[in-house]
Amino acid sequence: MSTPEDKVKQIQEINRLKELSKKNYRSLDEEDEYERLFKTHGENILKKKSSSEEDKPPQQYQVDTKKKGFNEDLLKDYEKETGKKPLEGKEGGVALAFDSREEAVKFFKGQAGKNRAFDAYNTSEDHRMYSDGKGLFVQGKKAEVDAYLKNPKAFDLDKESGKLTAKEPENTKTVSPT
Repeated sequence: MSTPEDKVKQIQEINRLKELSKKNYRSLDEEDEYERLFKTHGENILKKKSSSEEDKPPQQYQVDTKKKGFNEDLLKDYEKETGKKPLEGKEGGVALAFDSREEAVKFFKGQAGKNRAFDAYNTSEDHRMYSDGKGLFVQGKKAEVDAYLKNPKAFDLDKESGKLTAKEPENTKTVSPT
């Protein structure tokens, strides 16, 4: 019987196998890793595509292109990096589809690194990514990102991943009347 940790590890390894299989050129270490992963998971992938999450619908992020500071180069990079065209989104925006959340985070984090402002939201996953166009990258549930934008001091921001952690409220003394 497999544990949830085993399942997560299997999914991560399968995603890594897919990533390596898409590369035109692999280093010797990558080739060894590819062969090891293929021996472990290749037969399962060929037999049952659902084990590699192929049946999962793509992750769609709504991007508000009307928002102040939005840079059209983000859409050009999306087409270049994914080979996909942006879909017509809600309220004049666009929808960008990704195979996984990790792929979406990698793309948008790269855009934030290029100082491009955006506000992207995946309604089905309640996952929002935001950049102010000055290098800031924040991701999390919509309510968390909203709260962070209103009061950044109430959160710790992991600069590497963009993930938020709410700070513990400072202890306040309450004086009771005697």
